[in-house]
Amino acid sequence: MAGIRITIPFTCDCINSSFLAHVFSYNITSGHATYDWIAKVAYSNLTSPAWLKRFNSYPENGIPDSGVLNVPVNCSCGESVSNEYRYFITWPVRDGETLESVAAANNLTVELVRRYNPTANFTAGNLVYIPMGVIPADSPHPAIGPSRREKSNWKLKLSIGAVAAFLATFLVLSIYCIWRRKIGVLGGMRNLSSVKWSADGDKRDDESLFFSFTSIESATDHFSEAKRLGQGGFGPVYKGRLDNGLEIAVKRLNRMTAHGIEQFKNEVTVISKLQHRNLVRLLGYCTRKEERILIYEYLPNKSLDSYLFDAAKRDALDWKGRLKIIEGVAQGLLYLHKYSRLKIIHRDLKPSNVLLDIDMNPKISDFGTARIFGENEVRANTSKIVGTYGYMSPEYAMDGIFSEKSDVFSFGVMILEILTGKKNTAFYDSDRHLNLIGHVWDLWIEGSMSEIVDSSLSETILNPEVLKYVQVGLLCVQEKAADRPTMSDVVSMLFNESMVLASPKRPAFSEIMSLRNSNIPENPENCSMNKVTISDVEGR
Repeated sequence: MAGIRITIPFTCDCINSSFLAHVFSYNITSGHATYDWIAKVAYSNLTSPAWLKRFNSYPENGIPDSGVLNVPVNCSCGESVSNEYRYFITWPVRDGETLESVAAANNLTVELVRRYNPTANFTAGNLVYIPMGVIPADSPHPAIGPSRREKSNWKLKLSIGAVAAFLATFLVLSIYCIWRRKIGVLGGMRNLSSVKWSADGDKRDDESLFFSFTSIESATDHFSEAKRLGQGGFGPVYKGRLDNGLEIAVKRLNRMTAHGIEQFKNEVTVISKLQHRNLVRLLGYCTRKEERILIYEYLPNKSLDSYLFDAAKRDALDWKGRLKIIEGVAQGLLYLHKYSRLKIIHRDLKPSNVLLDIDMNPKISDFGTARIFGENEVRANTSKIVGTYGYMSPEYAMDGIFSEKSDVFSFGVMILEILTGKKNTAFYDSDRHLNLIGHVWDLWIEGSMSEIVDSSLSETILNPEVLKYVQVGLLCVQEKAADRPTMSDVVSMLFNESMVLASPKRPAFSEIMSLRNSNIPENPENCSMNKVTISDVEGR
């Protein structure tokens, strides 16, 4: 009902070590795609246009008519600011409200509300925080009611039953955020930062994303071969249909090793915090004994490699569609590196990990080997290399050093594969045994742009356009990480037609010989020679 406040529960997360908030997901609808409208109307001033800009990559005048926006709602964690109150209500001040009226509405004194909002401006559009959830002096458990100093004013003697009912009611209210809109506008899904795991990896709480094993068995006809979509690096993927008709993709992880459990928790934790139109959406998860299952949105067109490297299906990818895929993957990767709540290094970007929706829009998937970086962390190293040979940057493949620039290298390989329709790990020159990178580099040096583009493309393609995308790809696969652009630079190159691009230096691996003549071990322990990811997961 318009004008009525209702309470919405959410956890208060620490974001980038400096910002207390919870990030909800808002499904954009045509005609309302402005930061100002979403902040003031859809979220009743619980957020602000400035926060929306900070947590999303879309420019203010470039928000699409459909998609998902990150919506941060500021909050205050009681335990971090108060010895008396464990919970706070986030309260957007409305027209006509004052410090006195807000205090009265919550049965608190003006002094108490002011104490926890010393600099707040009690005028419409601002947020204030209402203390709730008293921690009694004589009890290790929280109780609910007025502050300790106000307890002496209670003269009414209540029965034990009445006290219990009163405490239960306020306990529910104390973990809530005030909001006057219906809960349905939130959309999306809650994050899983609060999921608790037992020693053997079983879920303890957060029922909202948990699917029962029985329901997943039923949805996939008991994991029948007829429902099998493919085989990933961590196990088979099945198509399913829930009782409500929703189609899903079910990833059944290979039966559990200790590393497998870590990978499962890593992927759940990472993906649940990510919301972008070019990232696959995690719907939930399932555990039973050694079973670990992830449930995703179902994307009917499967993965990019199933089109790109299949002569019978390649015609579905015309020139315009290929450029759309390149640009979409670039936007998704930029979000992971710069605009998501967490700074994510994917570490296994390749065509088989890019899924296509009904309109052939790309969505990056498979975050089992992803690593979370700190806000000021630039690079890290590991002795356990995970990923796929042919897409790894030289510093990662040889020294275990990974960063944003290692993802940029993988993206550059993908660009060249998308443009040519050829795999990087195949060899094209019988005299020099070059891989795709070296093959494209030689054609670039010779100026033979027309020979680079996939011969299956029938339409006329402008040479300057080919030049631009090949040049961006070659800039991304340069040998030294410092020479490669960031994803911010890449997106600027792709979308800014007047931007002058630098000349690429000779790329890494451009003269790799056949395997028997290379320095790569005959049986590399931690990397894959085909499209399947070989993963020895190392938790952060």
